[in-house]
Amino acid sequence: MRLGVYRHTITVLLVIALLQSLLPPPGGIWNDPLSGIPSVVASGGTGHVELNITKIPSKWTARVGETVTVTIRVRNQGNATARGVLVEEPRLVGPLRLVGGRVGMVGWGDIEPGQTITARYNFTATEPGRHRIDETRVRYTDEDGMRYMVLGGAFEMTFEAASAPAEAQYGLYAVAIVTVVAVTLLIIKLRGGRNTSSQGVKA
Repeated sequence: MRLGVYRHTITVLLVIALLQSLLPPPGGIWNDPLSGIPSVVASGGTGHVELNITKIPSKWTARVGETVTVTIRVRNQGNATARGVLVEEPRLVGPLRLVGGRVGMVGWGDIEPGQTITARYNFTATEPGRHRIDETRVRYTDEDGMRYMVLGGAFEMTFEAASAPAEAQYGLYAVAIVTVVAVTLLIIKLRGGRNTSSQGVKA
């Protein structure tokens, strides 16, 4: 009888422990069981970290081959320090080409409450179309030693087919003008020759 009660008690305790492991602890910290890194804003201990990511291109429509500047800002809107911040900007793929700055994983150190960190890089496209820049990933550790990851900043922009350079356009204009002048002179010369021949016959 007692053995059955003990087994029942142990089973209940195991179920309670399992449920507690699945629920977020006080403060809203939620650990991702797959990556081991929470995917929401840290909010535990005596303070909380709240990172806001913005990523904006210098223009939303550009010509193929034209340089576009991307500005990334990460602001800590919380009241605790985000420590050991790592910013991972996705590498450009397909027709997108990096022409200045840096992408990939970059260490930014600590971000204090109210502080904003800014980074920029330049890119272009070799083909026209609608192109996507994926999310920026920001990893950090809060003051309690918990690790977190925040995503944000994905956008799409359009690259249009490149037009002929101004020099090439001026060259075409010049060729067209020379051609028109040459044809005009040729017509005048031919008409003059016909008039001379007619006058010679009459004489």
